[in-house]
Amino acid sequence: MEATPVAFGLVAVIALFVLAMFSVVVGGVIIYAIAKSSWKPVLVLGAVLMMMVLPALVLGFVGVKRSAVATRSVATTSTSTFQEARPQPVDLSSIRTPSHTSLASVASPSSSTVPPVTAPRPWWEATENSSSDFDDITQSEIAIDILPDWAQQEELSEQNRKLVVVQSGQFATEELANTNALTEVREVVAKDYAASFSSTLDSAFPMHLVESAAVRKTVVLPIVRTAGENQFTVYRSYKQVELSDQVRNDIHQQWQKWIGPERRKKIVALLVMATGVAFVASLVLRFPFRRQSPPTQPHA
Repeated sequence: MEATPVAFGLVAVIALFVLAMFSVVVGGVIIYAIAKSSWKPVLVLGAVLMMMVLPALVLGFVGVKRSAVATRSVATTSTSTFQEARPQPVDLSSIRTPSHTSLASVASPSSSTVPPVTAPRPWWEATENSSSDFDDITQSEIAIDILPDWAQQEELSEQNRKLVVVQSGQFATEELANTNALTEVREVVAKDYAASFSSTLDSAFPMHLVESAAVRKTVVLPIVRTAGENQFTVYRSYKQVELSDQVRNDIHQQWQKWIGPERRKKIVALLVMATGVAFVASLVLRFPFRRQSPPTQPHA
């Protein structure tokens, strides 16, 4: 059963009503304690709040454990249903890196003379959109030779799903490239999710849940860059993302399981803070009443 905006609105109204009643009760107890110059009502209030907080904590921990178990089961089901879901490791030993000789022949296939050589740019000025013909030939040849067919198709529609290819920038390590690609995946999935559900994914929503639900294929492409006589390797990650009703529903269920314990933690924190504020206020405000002792009656 999917959550609707009306259901979220009712939950918000009920939560505000409960919070208002709680504030009235806490305020009344504090005023009564100040008027009576007694700290016992505050202790009673603290004990009652602790009796409410402890069950909430227990329910929160149970919810977290159930969510973890459900997450593992969903990941297992997704892996068995889509055999392409797991990122495919890249065998670096099978990658053919073009040499200087082959690239030179590509740059000038019909000429035996060496083309004019310009002053090389420093390596720190070499960028992805470099104007150097040598760099352009290097990157285009690697992309043609190594990239699989699915990574060269930016978008593909199949029946009731859409496959979108997301790529990262160029980074010094594969881990950084994958992390950057997952950030792009989150944006694509969040935009598609918001178009179907009347809510948005929290920015703190775990990245591995998005990856297990939406990413179908992964490849990491090593790119040989050249600056003058220096060669260095950078990496770019390509990820195939599925956008379909099943992916949206899986992410929605994971989001509901994840946001429940998070909300309970916030409620528990608010209750603890309210108890602490009430106790401190009673300690601070009861001293003036203690100082103003009633006048003594003169003895006849």
